[in-house]
Amino acid sequence: MKLSNLIKATFTCFVLVITFSMNSFSIAKENTKDLMINIGANQINVESLAKEYGVNEIELYNSILKNRNSDKASPFSSLKSYGNKPKEGQKLEIIESLNGTMANNTLIKASKTNQDSTAYVAKSGALTASGKTPSVGMCAMHINVTTKSGSTSSSTVKLGTTIYMNNSINVNGSNRSSFIVEDRGNPSNRTKFWIDIYFGLNNNSNYNSAVNYGVKTVSYYYYYKTDTGSATPKSIECSAN
Repeated sequence: MKLSNLIKATFTCFVLVITFSMNSFSIAKENTKDLMINIGANQINVESLAKEYGVNEIELYNSILKNRNSDKASPFSSLKSYGNKPKEGQKLEIIESLNGTMANNTLIKASKTNQDSTAYVAKSGALTASGKTPSVGMCAMHINVTTKSGSTSSSTVKLGTTIYMNNSINVNGSNRSSFIVEDRGNPSNRTKFWIDIYFGLNNNSNYNSAVNYGVKTVSYYYYYKTDTGSATPKSIECSAN
């Protein structure tokens, strides 16, 4: 092959590669612009929502569609979050004690800081892990840190325990400063003491609200009583494992 023909062939291949790459980029951008979902009369811009809450837009799009008709739909609970997140932790405080020791029935305040929170809805007839009909004011926690029959402690929350929010949360127009833990979930990418807040029956309005709630960082606390006696300092602070 002559040198001139070789140069022409190389140039042609280069142009084809560039053209293919540009077309692929255009297709990708076009698909990204198509990431819109209608929930009833509401249209959700998935790309914008994904950027706001630091999740992958394709994963969010698929999760919204997949969860739409689930018995319990929590579109953000298992999505991986990207970017920097505040470090989660916990603090224990003795509220009522006997001679500075954790005697039986000593009241302890357990604070959980910088935890993930998401929102979920449920179909009519669905029950919580505690066997109750879900209602607004309830929430779920990770199955690994909840118990049905055991006692509440610094590391375990018994179903039926009330948690108190450091800052109130708006649930469908109503500000809530506390929730009762009645349900359990098993998210794969959330903080240890993540909570999933119940937003109502799985209809278009409530599901749209749950989707738009996204992932929010919250801090909360709850109380429990000890059942063994041991010396302890007035306050303990540590990072969650």
